[in-house]
Amino acid sequence: MLIKTLNNTQLIILKKISENKESTLSSILRTTSEENKIPLSTLKLNSKKLKELEIIEYRNYKRVELTDSGLLVLNILKGVETV
Repeated sequence: MLIKTLNNTQLIILKKISENKESTLSSILRTTSEENKIPLSTLKLNSKKLKELEIIEYRNYKRVELTDSGLLVLNILKGVETV
């Protein structure tokens, strides 16, 4: 059910945040946009949705972080990928 709730773009964002713990959201989204050929506007919209779901948290000019819920989601997804 969780995988059906989050789309592929949101999953990419979560993985990138977990790999770049000291980066700002803007930095991560720019890099992700270039690497995955996803429009920056799409990444921003999906980041906003992740924040509304309280999976990530960020403020202007501060690093982005996974919340406890975000860490749980990521760990569940990692477990699903290995099955």
